[in-house]
Amino acid sequence: MGASLIRILLLLAVSATMPVRAQTRLGESCDLAVLGATDTAVFLRFDRALREAFEQQDATALAPLVSFPLRLNRADGSHVVLANAAALQAQYPQVLAPALRAVLARQRPETLFCNADGMMYGAGELWVNRVEAGTSPQWRITAVNLPAAVAQAPQGKTLLACSTDKVQVVIDGPDDGTPRYRAWNKPHPASGPPALELEGRTEVEGRGACARRIWRFRNDKVDYVLSEPGCGPDTPQGARAMLEVLIDGRARLHAWCF
Repeated sequence: MGASLIRILLLLAVSATMPVRAQTRLGESCDLAVLGATDTAVFLRFDRALREAFEQQDATALAPLVSFPLRLNRADGSHVVLANAAALQAQYPQVLAPALRAVLARQRPETLFCNADGMMYGAGELWVNRVEAGTSPQWRITAVNLPAAVAQAPQGKTLLACSTDKVQVVIDGPDDGTPRYRAWNKPHPASGPPALELEGRTEVEGRGACARRIWRFRNDKVDYVLSEPGCGPDTPQGARAMLEVLIDGRARLHAWCF
């Protein structure tokens, strides 16, 4: 047997006993090892699920991919903190907005940028990272920076501000546009992030001096309805609206809002 053949066989034998190094590089701008990942397979499964949730505009499918509380930073400098999946559901028109879906559609995994702070989609509209979840770290969305193109909750004059025994409520927006409902659970102040923020619609019932506005908002199977008193004979003094909460169409709460 020639010396050259012996050397080749020895090299093959050595390489066969060496451990196979997992692939952690997505592309030129991201090596997942910087985030503690040991291969690309788990991240690529997360990335695929993330894209499907956005494409299908499915807030329920998106919720397990989010690290709560999640901060939504708006282009005007304001922000909203989503405490849980229910809050995400309430804000899904912004989180799953076409502008953010376009960010995901334009960028392929091999072009993503990452560093020790996390993984960046687009120009930083979405950030994901590995967070502790159960027995091992999992990939999750950790921040959303909403593009200027994303429609903000309507800003305008206050249409209703009132309080029940348990919540403070504010409805604002233009008279002829989409109203915004925000609620804070007492004793949390209205200067902080609301427990619930929804967009809905306005109706007018009755005529003349007895005309009243009715605002309707929906969060999954829960409806929130606020009705001005109008000319009702049993309206308590100082009441500004009646708050009704319905679940699957069944009334669960009636409370005057003062």
